[in-house]
Amino acid sequence: MTMNYQANQNRINDEQFLAGKTGLKTHVPFRKYVLSNDALLQQSGLYWQGYLNKTWLERM
Repeated sequence: MTMNYQANQNRINDEQFLAGKTGLKTHVPFRKYVLSNDALLQQSGLYWQGYLNKTWLERM
């Protein structure tokens, strides 16, 4: 799970993705442990932009 988390943090830091201009191109290393097997079309840059702007407590 830690490797998936770190890989996801690296791939969502793309400014084009966060602006909603492009989609993700890579999967996390262990897709079977992620909801919907990490379907790239279900990943929203706007969601992740909002998520990254929240504090740790707001994410809970």
